[in-house]
Amino acid sequence: EALFRSYFGLEVLVKRALAEMENVTPWTETPPPTPLRYDDLVTETPGPATLARLSVDDQTVWTMQEAAALFVAAGDVLAARTKAHLSPTAEPSPPQAPLVFDKDDLEVMQFVAAAASLRLGQFDIAAQSAFQIRAMAGNIVPAVATTNAVIAGLVVVEALKLILNGVVDTKDSDERQERLARSTNAYLNKHWSGGRKIALAKVERPNPECYVCAHPAVSVALDPASVTLGAFVRAVLKRHLHFTQPSVTLGDTNLVYEEGDDLEELAESELKKAADVIAASTRRLLEAAERNKAKVNMDGLDDIDITGAILEAATAISQACSSLVQSAAKAQSERTDAKKTGKAMYRKDPMWANGLISAAQNVAGAVQQLVISSNKAVNGEVEEVEITAAAKGVGAATAQLVAASRAKAADPFSSTQVSLKKAAS
Repeated sequence: EALFRSYFGLEVLVKRALAEMENVTPWTETPPPTPLRYDDLVTETPGPATLARLSVDDQTVWTMQEAAALFVAAGDVLAARTKAHLSPTAEPSPPQAPLVFDKDDLEVMQFVAAAASLRLGQFDIAAQSAFQIRAMAGNIVPAVATTNAVIAGLVVVEALKLILNGVVDTKDSDERQERLARSTNAYLNKHWSGGRKIALAKVERPNPECYVCAHPAVSVALDPASVTLGAFVRAVLKRHLHFTQPSVTLGDTNLVYEEGDDLEELAESELKKAADVIAASTRRLLEAAERNKAKVNMDGLDDIDITGAILEAATAISQACSSLVQSAAKAQSERTDAKKTGKAMYRKDPMWANGLISAAQNVAGAVQQLVISSNKAVNGEVEEVEITAAAKGVGAATAQLVAASRAKAADPFSSTQVSLKKAAS
C-alpha cells in the first residue's frame, strides 16, 4: 500500500508541483499524469478466484482496478518472499531469489505487468495486455544484459592483450607506457558510424600533471601540533587538491582516514537536529493557533475561521513531518548500531549518507518555509498559492527522505520501518 501511494500518487503530485513551481509545462501535447488514489482503486481485497482468473487470462487488457488489485497481491507475495530470504533461518542458497527479474516467474511478471498497466493509465497511453507487456519486458531486460556482455567480452580481449604484451610484468615505467600505447580502447556506439557499431581508439598517454593517471608527489609542510587530520583533509585534500572522497594512509597499509567514516553517525545527528527544528516550528504554529482562538472568542469575525483552517492544516503537516523524521532518525540509529556490531547489510556509502543528510535538512527547511508562509497568509501578506507551494515543497522533501531512509534499512521489516511507513502514508 505504501509503495502504491508513493509511486503512483505522491511521486506524480511532486512532479506536477515542481513543474508548476518552476513554470515548466512538459505535457504540452498530452494531458498531465493523473495521481492514482489507493482507496479509489483498491476497494476490497481480491479473492483467490479473481486472482486466478487474472493470472490465467493474460490476453485481456486489465482495468485499472484489476491492475491495482494484482499489483498489491503480487507485491505482498514478493515482500513475503524477500522477508523469508532475509530471515536468519533462511537457507544459504534459497531455491528462488526474491527480487530477480524472470519473465517466467508468475508473481514477478504479475507485479511488472500490473505496475506498467497503472503507469500507462496515468499517462493516458494505450493500455496493453499482460501478454504484450511480458513480451516487451522479456526483450528489454535481456538486451541490457547482452549489451553489457558484449562490452565485457571486449574488456577481456584487451586484458589478454595487456598480459600477452608483458605490460603486467614490466617494471620499467617507460617501457610499460610504450606497450600500453599498442592497446586499444573499445566503445559501443549507440548508432552506426562508418559502417561500424564498435569504435576503436588508441590509449592516450597519461598527463604528467594529472593526480589520477600520473603519480606526482605533492609535498606539504604542516605543524602536526596545531593541524588536525580533519583540517588537513578539508583544507588541503578537498579545497586545494579538489579530491571528493579522499583516503589517508601511513605507509602502504595503515589506513587512518577514509571518507564516510563518520557520515552515517552525522546523518543520525542531522536527523535529530531536523526533528528539533520541526518540533520548534510545530510549537510556533500551535501558539499561533491559540492566539487565533482567543481572537475568535473576542470578536467572532467570520474571516478568522479561514485563518484557523490554515493554521490547523499547517500544524497537521508539521506534526506528520515530525513523526516521519523521528522514525527516520531511529531507523538510522538501527543502521549505525548494526554496523558497529558487524551485522550491517550494506557497505559504507558516502554518497548515500550525504543524500540522507541533505534530505533531513531539506525537510526541516521545507517545514520552516511552510510556517513562514502560513504566518504571512494569516497576516494577509501573501496569497494562499504560496502556502500551497510550500506544502508541495514539504511533500517533495519528505518523499526524498523516505526513499533515502528505506533504501538501506538494517531490517526492512523492523517495527521502526513499519512506523516510518505509517508516517509516510
